Amino acid sequence: MLLGPAPSASATSCAYAFSAIPDIIESPFDRDGDRENPWADIAVQVDGLRHLKDDWDDCGAKAPSPTVIDAAVCLLNQLLAKGDGPPTRIVPNVDGHVVIEWRMGYGDYLEAELTSPSRIEWMRIAPDLPTRHWVADIPR
Repeated sequence: MLLGPAPSASATSCAYAFSAIPDIIESPFDRDGDRENPWADIAVQVDGLRHLKDDWDDCGAKAPSPTVIDAAVCLLNQLLAKGDGPPTRIVPNVDGHVVIEWRMGYGDYLEAELTSPSRIEWMRIAPDLPTRHWVADIPR
């Protein structure tokens, strides 16, 4: 577990988060081999989320709650355990959600937005295909 445990996430919710991961995840780092340990960069990004306070952007943005960050850690640890490539980045949005992004080359983009500890809103953009949105509710 590179990212450490998710203190507020149950084993059931972590297992369900794993089942919600699309099979299309790959990483540009897997193909290019241009970074030694990209998961370490993700761990640093997650740690940065934990230190945000409300109004982190000086425009009133909400800081992600510890439970939403823990849900993201759970999802990321499941990806790592599954052997999937790391996301390109993990960032907060102004609503206090955690957004995990994969830019997979050739115009492919996948996003998981954790809007609460029990909900992931997915979006996939792929060339020559309609943009796809779906939701995974995670039992707590």
